[in-house]
Amino acid sequence: MKRPTCLSLASLLLFCVFSSSYVRANPLRVMSFNILTGGASYGPLSRTVDVINAANADVIGIQEVGGSAQSIANALGFYYQGFNSDLAIISRYPITQVLGQGVKLLLGPSHEAYLFDVHLAAYPYQPYDIRDGLITTEAQAIAQAQASRSVTPILNGMSSALASGSPTFLVGDFNEPSHLDWTPAAAAAGMHFGMKVNWPTSRSVANAGLVDAFRALRPNEVTDPAFTWTPGSPAPNISANEVHDRIDFVYYKGATVTPTAAKTLGYNANDGSTDIALQPYPSDHRAVVVQFDLPYCFGIGDLNGDCAVDTADWIQFRSNQLTDLTGLTASQAYAKGDLNADFHNNHADFVLFKKAYDARNGAGAFVAMLAAVPEPATSWLAIIGLMGFLGSNRRRIGGRKSIR
Repeated sequence: MKRPTCLSLASLLLFCVFSSSYVRANPLRVMSFNILTGGASYGPLSRTVDVINAANADVIGIQEVGGSAQSIANALGFYYQGFNSDLAIISRYPITQVLGQGVKLLLGPSHEAYLFDVHLAAYPYQPYDIRDGLITTEAQAIAQAQASRSVTPILNGMSSALASGSPTFLVGDFNEPSHLDWTPAAAAAGMHFGMKVNWPTSRSVANAGLVDAFRALRPNEVTDPAFTWTPGSPAPNISANEVHDRIDFVYYKGATVTPTAAKTLGYNANDGSTDIALQPYPSDHRAVVVQFDLPYCFGIGDLNGDCAVDTADWIQFRSNQLTDLTGLTASQAYAKGDLNADFHNNHADFVLFKKAYDARNGAGAFVAMLAAVPEPATSWLAIIGLMGFLGSNRRRIGGRKSIR
């Protein structure tokens, strides 16, 4: 796994010190892509890389990665984390922690997100059994889906991320349709063999508080089915009795996370399920990419990432005063008050914090805040007074020396 360097983050911190600017994040494009047994089954691996580039994806959950994770990451200039021969995550952003089948991503100073990747069991595939008459009722479909696959382990592994409040994403090839697609309206329209099914896996994900980003943006399951299975194998070769469905998903959770665009990638832009076409197409799954708006601001002194410089930031700064932060990442050190990226919280950082506080809240606001904050704020008032006295005294002494 490639690791972030402190240099780039330090440069950003220093830029913000001197410009006093607040930096807004670029949109984050999250992709799910089953690349089919290593991504080179239908041609060179470069075709798989082309699909990712066409999506302009920032973070990609890959299924059936084989041994291709590092090669794909290198071709893109991205970071990566492989989990096994099936799953990998490729990211434009540094990966700072591995959590089971997921990672923590560093999007910017004190701003993080989580991405988890899953590939559930392909067989038995209940839509095929419905087609073949082996399943005839919704209850049978649900029971057999529950016996075939479970999303509970991955949701359990996501618990800390989901509780953190940070943007959290779950992507993957679920090998099971969505309850948002097999609806009464779709059944009435003659889709899905005329059957409504409250599919248990997508229902479990929704019950965990995650949102199907594609359906949030494109809610009409009848006129906009967006089938990800299948563009063909290889595209456009499709068997006459193939069952088409949407089984590749991008889910999200986070109070400040807003999906703004969702697209599928496949072989034929005129097939009713493909938004971005590439020929030849290297996989038997259409890929899905969703763009999210993750509004955050970063300004010097905003230690907790809430887009303000306030008492909470001061308390966070004060609790780590005069601390050697060597050994932490630049982001961790910043959150503890290292405002100039030298891995210390000392007087230089204090000066920067006071300046930033007054710049955001008005001249004299910092001293007024200290007067209102419970002890040990009075000790800091004393320090400020002493600093002012010493500075004034040095100027007077310096003046006398210049006359002599």
